[in-house]
Formats: sequence, structure tokens, C-alpha cells
Amino acid sequence: MSLEPQALAAESFRQVLSHGPYEKIDRLIDIVGREDCQICECLVRDAQLMYPGLLILPPFFRSPETVYSHYSFWKIISIMPEKPLWFYHLESFGLSGLPVSEQFRFPPALAQCPSLKTLILKDLGLRTLPENILSMRKLRILDISGNEICEIEKGIGRLRQLVYFNAADNELERLPQQMGNLRKLQVLNLSGNRIQRIDFPLDSLVMLKKLNLSGNLLETLPSGLKSLFQLEKVQLAYNDLSAEEEAAWEEDICSRIPSYQWYLPFEESTPAIS
Repeated sequence: MSLEPQALAAESFRQVLSHGPYEKIDRLIDIVGREDCQICECLVRDAQLMYPGLLILPPFFRSPETVYSHYSFWKIISIMPEKPLWFYHLESFGLSGLPVSEQFRFPPALAQCPSLKTLILKDLGLRTLPENILSMRKLRILDISGNEICEIEKGIGRLRQLVYFNAADNELERLPQQMGNLRKLQVLNLSGNRIQRIDFPLDSLVMLKKLNLSGNLLETLPSGLKSLFQLEKVQLAYNDLSAEEEAAWEEDICSRIPSYQWYLPFEESTPAIS
């Protein structure tokens, strides 16, 4: 039995929202929003906010759930004059390893969620840090690992509530001095990049407990490392440090770190936010 024209149109619309491209998504949603905003409201009304602040997309966007469907969902939210109640209580958002045929776009309106504390964008082929992230002042957890980012903008220093920052396995060569403003940071993972030196004194990160700089191109120990009195775990293996640098580290610093690790990477998990 053939589908009715209305059903065919709805299925075609859903296919675009799930499979892109981004430009076509933008055009369709803008047209629908202008003609009848109630349609957009119907599409997103079955979204559910689960504990602890995690959003489940409506079924319409989950067959299949892709980076495009997430973008489409948030594009619709961005054109709604009145945001749903869950919008004000969303605390965590994450995408990981979902394929896309064009460069990933940061979901619209997500940066305006007033309670968002955790943002995870892993293995998405990002080449730059989305600018929207730098305005998310309440973020406490940021994971952008496994991408192709070659530069962290100096605006990262505005995210002063960060306690966890994971930028492992990117293409970073240097870091902005403004990272020294992240004084609440407790976990910093920059492993698997191309960093030759740290351009800000690490002792400005007064709360740092876990530091992973393994797999970079460091030739000297970062300035201020020995003054990190909260440091519990550290990884500096697989760099270009000289034997003298390694010896200086072991003799001067490692004896006072409770969970000292030099050659073996430490396991870490993204912390939960209470």
C-alpha cells in the first residue's frame, strides 16, 4: 500500500533532518517556522529531560539519531520564541564518534542553555573549537578529544568554572597564555598533540590534580610544574625531554606526588557533576 502524499512529505522532511546537508536543513526549518511555528513545537514537544540533566530527543529525531538530527533539533529550538521548560534545566550534552560528510556544526541555541555544565564533543572531525563554546561561562566539563583542532583560542580563559578539560588527540602545537586563567581546573589532558612548550606558568592552575602531557614534543619541563602542590597524577612520557630533564623531575618532584606516574598513562573518566 502506497503512502499518502502527506506521509511521504513528512518522511522526506525527516530524512533531510537526519541526513542533511546543513544548508538544506536550515532552509527547510526556516520555511516551516515562517509558515507554521506550531509544526516545530509539535516536533520537539516529546523531548525528555532525564536525570542528571540529560536530554532524550523525540522519536522523530532518533530514527536514526545523527549529528544532523541533533543539529536539526537545536535549530528548531533556536527559532521558537518561547523555549521549553527543559531548556532551562539541561546540564549535560554530548556527541561522540557520529559520522558526518561535511564539517560539523555546533548545534544552534545550545550555547544559550543557562544550566549547561558538561559538554562533550569527541571524535567529530572538528578542525576548530566552535566559537559558541567560548561564551558558555558556566561550563565545568569540556571534552573535545579525538578531533583535528590545531589551535585553542585565547577566549578559553573566559571559561573560569572549568574543572575538567580534555583536548587529547588533536593537532595542537601551542596553547594560549589565557589558559592560566582556569584556576579551578583539576584535570587537564593534552596528550597526543604536537605541543613543544607550555607558554603559561602551570602554577597558575592552583587546583590541578591530574595532568597528562604525554605524547607531545616537549623538550623542557613546563614552568611552574614543581609548584603544583595539589598534583596527584602526572604523565609526561613520550616527549622529547632530555635525560637531565627526566632526572631533575624524578629527584625534585616525584617524591611528593602520591600517585606519581611517569611512563604509564593514568586512566581517567569524565567526572559527574553534582
